[in-house]
Amino acid sequence: FQYFFGHKINANLYVTPGGHHQGFDAHFDWMDVLAIQISGCKRWRIYSPQLVKFPKQNQVFKPNMSEMTVLMEVDLIPGSFLYIPRGFVHEASTNC
Repeated sequence: FQYFFGHKINANLYVTPGGHHQGFDAHFDWMDVLAIQISGCKRWRIYSPQLVKFPKQNQVFKPNMSEMTVLMEVDLIPGSFLYIPRGFVHEASTNC
């Protein structure tokens, strides 16, 4: 991907146990996210409004969830993927 797009690409791998678990509280990332589901099922919630249009890497704060509304809720199964633009608050759990 890095060669194809001509930009630095980072990859992260997250493992969350099955049942009703959540790895991270609701948050936004400073970079675009492409989540690819390898195994199991994960329920993603994307919130509106977009908190920061062009967040910087060192820009971190906890969103006030009482001011957020669910924009989209989707279950990822093996082989599916989800794109989340930077600045959008999101969370994922294994309760699907």
